[in-house]
Amino acid sequence: MLSDRDYYRGTPRRPSLNDGPIIKPLIILNIIVFLICIMTERFMDNGGLLPFIALRGYEVAHGQIWRLATYMFAHGGFFHIFFNMWGLFIFGILVEHAIGSRHTLYIYLTSGLLGGLVWMAANLRSPFPMVGASGALYGVMVAAAVIFPNVPMQLLFPPVTLKLRTMVIAYIIIDIICTFDPHGYRIAYLAHLGGALGGYVYMQFLLRKLGRPTIVTTIQSYFRRRAFKRKLNADGSYTAEDLNRILQKLSQVGYDHLTPQEKSILSDASQKLKDRRQ
Repeated sequence: MLSDRDYYRGTPRRPSLNDGPIIKPLIILNIIVFLICIMTERFMDNGGLLPFIALRGYEVAHGQIWRLATYMFAHGGFFHIFFNMWGLFIFGILVEHAIGSRHTLYIYLTSGLLGGLVWMAANLRSPFPMVGASGALYGVMVAAAVIFPNVPMQLLFPPVTLKLRTMVIAYIIIDIICTFDPHGYRIAYLAHLGGALGGYVYMQFLLRKLGRPTIVTTIQSYFRRRAFKRKLNADGSYTAEDLNRILQKLSQVGYDHLTPQEKSILSDASQKLKDRRQ
């Protein structure tokens, strides 16, 4: 059980009781596709289903758009699908619990699509296909890190415990470094990075839609506080620290949750700033 006091950062919303599970059906769908690919490969001369659903930039550029969706449900081997589904289960349950199944599904699909597009942009004429849910998984991982940054994660290798946010950042840095490895073409590091970007962008969109702090509003709030503190009248009935506290509260919970006194101070400071600009 997660402790709100230790880990909770303010999830966008609690899932509705009408939300059905999505992570387990996604895992089951990936497994079914994997088994179908194995069976068709044994009984078909052209390699079975896998060559028709894997991502190849050349085929997509010539109209086979479905590959951008199908590739994220296909895998190249047992360990490939095992570790992807294990990761999807661990991080997907966290995300699904916090924001519900619908947004979790959107994150999976958006991250997988963006991961495929980023990989394809750099491998448009590559003869090697790409399959796997890794891009989608990275998006779900990033979403989990945004919502629960301080959840401790125990790594198998090395056997250390890291905060979820720290672990995800470390993975992304490793993938960035590995993209420059000339022998790393068999692992789609660019798809990982594209998927991570997709998960982060979707979470920022969702937080903004629900009125929660985002990276943009945080930066805006920082410069707004700096501007107010520089222009605050030293003889006023409140201090710069008071105003800074109110602005921080405003960025976290919104204007409607301020007290009447806090609203009055904010209005007075805003008027002083306008007067100084005139």
